[in-house]
Amino acid sequence: MYVIVGITGRVGGAIADSLLEQGAQIRAIVRNPEKAARWRDRGAEIAVADVDDPNALASAFDGTDGVFLMIPPNFAPAQDADVLLCGS
Repeated sequence: MYVIVGITGRVGGAIADSLLEQGAQIRAIVRNPEKAARWRDRGAEIAVADVDDPNALASAFDGTDGVFLMIPPNFAPAQDADVLLCGS
């Protein structure tokens, strides 16, 4: 079972299509379950969670083999945030 965050977008949807074509089981993480009908109809398990809710995400990720998650850049991290820059 693979989790896909952002399945209703272009990239997440392409990942989901590819996994389903390979016969993999997927769990779609969505904020709005109504937008997940297409994926539910194709056999995806649906979980409702917001990327800003770490407990909901942890629950949605539980028992899976992998997670696809695109993290948007944070151009204004908190002063005390640990920031890892590529190439540094």
